[in-house]
Amino acid sequence: MAWLVLGVAVVTEIIWALSLKWAGVQATWQAAAVPIALSFVNMGLLAWAMRALPAGTAYAVWTGLGAVGVGICGALLFG
Repeated sequence: MAWLVLGVAVVTEIIWALSLKWAGVQATWQAAAVPIALSFVNMGLLAWAMRALPAGTAYAVWTGLGAVGVGICGALLFG
């Protein structure tokens, strides 16, 4: 279960990072609220996964897969 939660946290991390670019382009308070809300969800999921997984392992997987996902999705979506 913890690995599944960590996987959802990784996906949320990717969406959060991509939403920062989107919020910068939209420049409205509603668009700015999206990455803020996603950051709370993201950290909550990571903390939940760390209850059952070692912190170093969970953080390394979350950071590594998040970075790769943002790189790939950013290239596909934003060129």
